[in-house]
Amino acid sequence: MSDMTKQDALQRFVSAKINHLYRQKDAGVSAAIAELAQLRRGAGKVPTGYPHLMGMVLVLENEDKEDKQAFPEQCRGKGDKPNDAEIAAYTALTLFALHQQSQSKSMHDAEVSFGKAVGKLVGNTASSMKKRFDSLLTAQTENARQHYLRSIITLLRSKSIGFNYGQFAVDYMYLQNPSTRKTVLYRWNCEFSYGLVPPRSEESETTTK
Repeated sequence: MSDMTKQDALQRFVSAKINHLYRQKDAGVSAAIAELAQLRRGAGKVPTGYPHLMGMVLVLENEDKEDKQAFPEQCRGKGDKPNDAEIAAYTALTLFALHQQSQSKSMHDAEVSFGKAVGKLVGNTASSMKKRFDSLLTAQTENARQHYLRSIITLLRSKSIGFNYGQFAVDYMYLQNPSTRKTVLYRWNCEFSYGLVPPRSEESETTTK
C-alpha cells in the first residue's frame, strides 16, 4: 500500500470515529459519553501506558451498533507495540475527547488545520502561548510531545477553537518519522502564521486598492 492510501485511510477513520462520538454525545447516548470520558484519561499520555484505551481507539461502531469497522488494515502495526499510525489515532482521539469536554459544538473542524488553530489562539491571547507551540515543535520524545499537546488543547478548548483532527492524525503519523518530520513542522509553522493574522475583510481590501 502507498503512503497516500495509508494516510487517506487514517484520516477517514479518525474523522468518522470523531463525528460518530460527537453525534452520539450530542444525542445524550450514555455509551458515547462514557467512552469520551475514558479517552480523556489518556490525553497527554503515551499509549503504551494506557493499553486498554487502544481497544476503543481502533474500533469504529456505526450508528446501528451492529456494523463495526476495525482500524484500516494498511495502518495496523505488526509487532507488540503500536506503530506510528496507531499512535497518531490514539493521540487524535484522546485529545479530541479532552477538547470536546464541556463544548456544545464539535471541536473537529474540517476547515481549520492544527497550526492555524494555534495561530488563532495566540492572536487572541498572550504571546507567551507561542512558547508552548515552539516547545512542541522542538520536542524530541513522545512523552514531551504529548505533554505540550495536552497543554495546547486545554487552551484551545477555553476559546472554543477547533481544528481538523483527521488531518492532525496524518500529520502526527508523519511527525514521528525522522524522514518526514521536518515537512510537518514546516507546514505547521506556515499554518500558524496564517492563523495568527486575521483574514482581511472585503471592505479593507477595497480601501487598499
